[in-house]
Amino acid sequence: GKDGFCPVRAGLFPSYDCRAWCWHDDECPHEEKCCLRGCDSVCLPPSREKPGICPLAEEAPLAPCGTSCTKDWQCPGTEKCCSSSRCGYVCSAPEPDKPGECPKVRPQHPREPCT
Repeated sequence: GKDGFCPVRAGLFPSYDCRAWCWHDDECPHEEKCCLRGCDSVCLPPSREKPGICPLAEEAPLAPCGTSCTKDWQCPGTEKCCSSSRCGYVCSAPEPDKPGECPKVRPQHPREPCT
């Protein structure tokens, strides 16, 4: 594949065609990558933001700080540049994004108060 990553927000656009406009990065022009968007595979300009989300868990008080960074592309492999309460911005293993779509209608909650 080509350098860069599929845009993190690419899957948030509604799509109803469900077609594969591409199968591999090398089918896309210039530096574009073949990315899943909704249920389509399309050619998109690459992002340097890696997929996944920064972990929320607090690090152990005596754990060594990871490699310092300012952007995802500075981190090795799949690690992302994440804010740390003790260490500033450091490279961290990401938590996976939750795939799927948000509900179109907000679920109804019972009108009774919690007891």
